Amino acid sequence: GNFTEPVDHRQHIVFTPPCYISINTTVVSAANSIENKSADIRILNALTPETSTTTNYFWNLVRCFALEDEDMTKFLYEGNKYAFSEDQEIIEKQQQMWNTVPNAKPIPFPHDKGIIQKGKLMERLISSETFNYN
Repeated sequence: GNFTEPVDHRQHIVFTPPCYISINTTVVSAANSIENKSADIRILNALTPETSTTTNYFWNLVRCFALEDEDMTKFLYEGNKYAFSEDQEIIEKQQQMWNTVPNAKPIPFPHDKGIIQKGKLMERLISSETFNYN
């Protein structure tokens, strides 16, 4: 976007069972700004189990601005990759702890609200499944 004045920022996250997360970030020039710019970025995530303790994580980032700007492409790619690498370290340490006490119950924190809701939704979906092989 190359904004030089204040902006309004909105982020909308959607989880689609069983493993898809879409993060849509929109930035627009603030109402009192002389600029009239907007930028929309969507990050698409798919997480698929590999083993009982490992997961494959696939992601893609798309945008609707500066489409020919290779520097912007690299900047957004590297920024998203860096953000996940920070999360990855924490996730791997959490898994190591889960491996030491496999039946432990998680202790939720307020910032875990989304993942807790996802877990409850998946439990409901799994418990409501019926199989008809005829």
